[in-house]
Amino acid sequence: MNLPEVVSVGISQRLSPQWKVMAGVEWTNWSRLNVVPVTSAATGLAVTALPFSYRDGWFASVGAEYQVNEQLALRAGLGYEWSPITDRTRDVRIPDNDRFWASIGATYQWNDQLSFDIGYTHIFVKDTDIRLVPGNPQFSALPFVAESKPTVDIVSVALKYRWDKPERPIPAPVVRKY
Repeated sequence: MNLPEVVSVGISQRLSPQWKVMAGVEWTNWSRLNVVPVTSAATGLAVTALPFSYRDGWFASVGAEYQVNEQLALRAGLGYEWSPITDRTRDVRIPDNDRFWASIGATYQWNDQLSFDIGYTHIFVKDTDIRLVPGNPQFSALPFVAESKPTVDIVSVALKYRWDKPERPIPAPVVRKY
């Protein structure tokens, strides 16, 4: 099975010692998953096929980071994702639609080697109509029409430890002209 390629481009710019802004765009080649054959492990023969017929997906985001002090950094960001699934190809297995992401997070640097990260994202997914009717690749004998109201909450926690002893850069001397 050939999985889709993903191309990401991002930029980060420090505005001051406390503020940094970031932006990114990502393209995913979901159209690669046109019709995926499902084969039997015992015989190696095709049993059925999954007709995905997705279009390519896109994601764009912006964010900011505020360095409160040497130990604590706070982050927030917004993103928008264009779903690769259209009204024509949507089914009950993946009731996907375009979505808006809102995220917050923080890093606490305990010392040079140990830090803790926490993050929270809420994804607002557009209400989704599922219509398995003639013309949908998943349609079989009976039509199926429904509405899905998906929501997503993601909480992440991380502990990072550096096994090497990072050297602190020696600050450059401040030179002033009067």
